[in-house]
Parts: sequence; structure tokens; C-alpha cells
Amino acid sequence: MRLTQHRSLTQKSIYLAVALAMQTAYANAEEPAPVTITPQQTLEEVMVEASELKAESGYQAKKTRVGKVLQDPHDVPQAVTTVTRELMHDQQVGSLREALRNVAGLTFNAAEGGRAGDNMMLRGFYTFGDIYLDNMRDTAQYNRETFNLEQVDVLRGSAAMLFGRGQAGGVINQVSKLAELNDKNTVTGSLGTYDYHQFTGDFNKQLTETAAIRLNVMDRHEETYRKNPTTGDRPETDRKGIAVSFGAGIGTDNELFLNHIYTQTRDVPDFGVRFENTRPLNNGTNGRTDKTFWGSSDNFDDSDTRITTGIFTHKFTEDTQLRTQLRHAEYKRGYWAKTPATTLPTENNSVGGNVTRKMHYETLNLQSDFSTKLNLAGMKHDVLAGVEYLKEDSYRKALQPYNPTTGQPYLLQVVHSTQR
Repeated sequence: MRLTQHRSLTQKSIYLAVALAMQTAYANAEEPAPVTITPQQTLEEVMVEASELKAESGYQAKKTRVGKVLQDPHDVPQAVTTVTRELMHDQQVGSLREALRNVAGLTFNAAEGGRAGDNMMLRGFYTFGDIYLDNMRDTAQYNRETFNLEQVDVLRGSAAMLFGRGQAGGVINQVSKLAELNDKNTVTGSLGTYDYHQFTGDFNKQLTETAAIRLNVMDRHEETYRKNPTTGDRPETDRKGIAVSFGAGIGTDNELFLNHIYTQTRDVPDFGVRFENTRPLNNGTNGRTDKTFWGSSDNFDDSDTRITTGIFTHKFTEDTQLRTQLRHAEYKRGYWAKTPATTLPTENNSVGGNVTRKMHYETLNLQSDFSTKLNLAGMKHDVLAGVEYLKEDSYRKALQPYNPTTGQPYLLQVVHSTQR
């Protein structure tokens, strides 16, 4: 009992001694040195000027006219898929066919039905009458490029109420690049195997507070791994294009755009692979022919496309406007392609069939759309009315296979038609 009490008194003494020592050390601590306050310094004035960057849409479209009026795609009561300029740029696509590979439910044909150029099927229906350029019908048979496209809208389902005649699969609408109120210059280039190269230029210049001009150019060339074993020739894609857009009154109640695009095609066409029993033809000692090209550099697929469009928009109010477009387009195309055969090609192009055609297609199109919004019976309504005039004038010639001695083709027949 005494030992326990002794230990308890000893511990209390030690605690008390430590506490007194700490208080003494705190009391004897030196006071902090006074802080010297220096006079406030004044920096020189710096002027910073900057302009607001235009928000890019990325892979998601913010606006579309596939429903005849400029609106958010979510407000269109049908399925809409948009291939934006940023997606086409990142994928380095050059043709409309390449851009539309991003769209589900759309397949590509290989000139079935005698069609030449872009030939797609949407939801199982042909689209040769449902391809549009800035909401105006673009039915010509040619290969479309993307260097002057802002985006591509694909509307699924029947659209006869908005676009009139056409199939029930949907609508493919190409949206052209227009002049903008800013200054920018963009140049892109890419290189690859088989002599692939593609260069594009996008140049925009603001002229006044409401006027601007824009220039787009393109040069693309590529070949494939397929080759003619006799001549060494390969299929080629050689295309060039230039597009100009001038805008006046941009952002005002009266907007006017004048657009012109010219594209040139100088291809060596490839008609495909010879099949036998659902497999690429095998020539025994010569091996499989899926890498064999039956054509030569004498084959050609040449086209010249010129499209001139004027667009005038008058805004009565923020919700009421009248948009009128006038377009003249001319399409010239001629091609001679060699079809594959059961034997390997010869030097004088005598092996294989010949697919030839020469076409001239001209259109004149006038289209006017009036749109407004109003409240009636406690509900919001959108009113859309329009009128369209389209004249198509075309003729077609079949060419006889060229004479290997003279190298000259011969006219065989002429088909002429006019539609209104």
C-alpha cells in the first residue's frame, strides 16, 4: 500500500515539474521581430485584345437544314445522322462515299441498273433521286467530293412531305461551306502508299462588317494494289476542285450568297474482280486474279462538274423568313472501263468486255421556302410552305471500243431526254 502511494506521488511530481518547465520556456521566448511594410508597387498598365473563338461542333451537329428550316437535329421528328466537318477532317475522307461509311443502314452499289458515280441504298431503297445539295435535288451521275462540304445530313424514313418525289428510304443532304465573318486560312495534306496524296485549302476573308469571301481548293490522287500484269498499269483516282462563296449582308435581315463549285475527275476505272463459283477466278499457273487489273491507262473516267447557286434570305422577324435559291448546274462525263475476263489481259486490251458511256446533264432549279412560328389555341405551331421548279435536260451516248491502231472511239447511239 505504501509502495503504491509512493509511486503515485512520484509521478505527480514529475508531471508538475514538466508543466512548470514548459510554462517558463514559453514565458522566456523572444518576441517576434517587427515586420517591415514596404510601399505598394504599381505595375505598368497592360492592354490585352482578343476575339471570341467560334465554338466548334466537334462530332455532334448543332444545326441542320435537313428539315427545311435551320434547327437543332433533336427537333426533327425523324432519325437524323450528321457527319460533321471535324469528323471528315480527322478521317481525311475525300469523297462522299467515304464520309457515308459513318452512317448505319446505308450500303453502296457497284453501278447496278446502269448507274454511274455515287450509288447508295438507304434502308433498302435506292437514293439516286434522294441526294441533295443545300436542300436542292442533286440527281446527276457523278462522283461527289467533300472538300467544300460543311457537313452531310442523312434523314431516315419517308420525306415526301418536305422534298416531294423520292424513295421511302430517306434523304442525303450535302451542306456547302459558306463565307463567314472572320479571317482564317487552313491547309491540310496527307501522303500514303501507292502514290496517294491529298491537299486541301480553306481560305476565308472578311471584306466588310457584313461581307466576306471564301475559297476552297482540293487536289487528290491515289492508286491501288491491283495491277495489269502485262502493262503494269494500275487503277487511278485523280481529282481536282475549286469552290468560291461570296456573302453579302451576313447576319442581317437580307442575306445573299453566291456560290460556284467546279470539280474535275480524270480517273482510270477499275471494274472489279472476275468470280467463278463465288470465288475469285484462279488461273492455275497464273495464280488467283483478285490482284489483277484488266484495264490499262487507256481506260478513262473523265467528268467536269459546274454548279452555280444563288441563295437569298429575307427575315421579316426572328421567326419568319423567306429563303429562295436559284441554281444552274452542268455535268459532263465520259468513261470507258474494261471488264474482267477468264484469261489474263493482253497488251492491246483485246481481253475482257467494254463498258462505255458519254453523258451530258444540265439542270435549272428554282426553290423558295417560307417559314414562320405562331401561337394558336394555346399551342405553338410551325408553318412551312414552299414552291419548286426543276428542269432537267440530258443526253447519253454509248461509245464503241476504241481501235487499238488509231486509239479513237466511235459514236454508237444517242439517247436524249428532257424532264420538267
